[in-house]
Order: sequence, then C-alpha cells, then structure tokens
Amino acid sequence: MDINISIRRVFILKSEKQTSLRAFVDIIVNGCLVIKGLKVVSGKNGLFVSMPQEQNTQNKKWYPTVTTLDLDTRNRLQDIVLKAYEEQVTKK
Repeated sequence: MDINISIRRVFILKSEKQTSLRAFVDIIVNGCLVIKGLKVVSGKNGLFVSMPQEQNTQNKKWYPTVTTLDLDTRNRLQDIVLKAYEEQVTKK
C-alpha cells in the first residue's frame, strides 16, 4: 500500500488548556484515493490518529465515515501518519 501524507495544519501548544487536537491530515492511497479529515490527537496514552467522522444532527452521536477493516492496517496507517506528523513538527 502506497500512502502519501498531507499535514494541512499543525497546532502548536501555548498552554495546557488548549485542545487535544494537534493536526489535520489528508492521505492519498495508491495514487487514486484521497481520504480527508484524519486528525492527530493527543490522548491520555499519547498521540493517536482519529479517522474521519461526522455527527448525526438528530441524536448528536458521532459516526465513522472511513474505517479500516483490520487492526494491522489501522496500526500501519497510524504509524505512517504519526511519523509524518513528527517530521513536520521537528521542522518548525
């Protein structure tokens, strides 16, 4: 699987009260599929990648719009995105 990463915006923390959102990410898979709306998030166990989701207007619950079908693919995707994020952050 060939994945190209585009980090659209990186949020730099200025205080502890800021959001856990660290970056918006788009990916291109095999040069033919674009997935927009991934997020790099700081959680209690460190950084993780949140897949795209949207909120139902009636019940206010969040539902995934893109997901992986197995844990191995999920972990590989997360590793690739977090590596690109770390490279982007260390450039600044």
